[in-house]
Amino acid sequence: MEINSFKDLNKLFHLKNLIGKYQDVNLQTIEEAITPRVGFFWVDTDENKVYGKSINFNEGELLFSETFKHLVHPDDGHYGAWPEITKQHPKWAKEEYENLARGRVVFFLSPNVKRCEFRIYMCPDLKAKHYEELVRQEYSLPENYYRFFYNDEHYYLND
Repeated sequence: MEINSFKDLNKLFHLKNLIGKYQDVNLQTIEEAITPRVGFFWVDTDENKVYGKSINFNEGELLFSETFKHLVHPDDGHYGAWPEITKQHPKWAKEEYENLARGRVVFFLSPNVKRCEFRIYMCPDLKAKHYEELVRQEYSLPENYYRFFYNDEHYYLND
């Protein structure tokens, strides 16, 4: 978030407080010392493995408008990461990034701290509990603080 005015500084201060309150209120019940992550991914449905990029949620870039505030991974997303991912997973080297099941994890900031949550946008082809659990574990998402969404056309397969 670029700081250009006192108003921007105030928003950043509010955001830091909101994240701190979320951690205090919602993460205090987690038994392990883990930090949830935000990022983007593909799922190899043959191997049941997640490939992607992620960072700690509280280090995410703030995207906001009048209707939403999300912390997201700051990189170029699926398109920009595709060359790196195909090096990690050479079997996809001849594929286009839109032709494989993919998704994104963002942290939704609500003015009501108890309603802050991780939102996972995924390809409808991944709508199964075992894929949801793969992503939840990969991104260390705390129980009861995440929701899956399958209706964003951006994540539909491009076939």
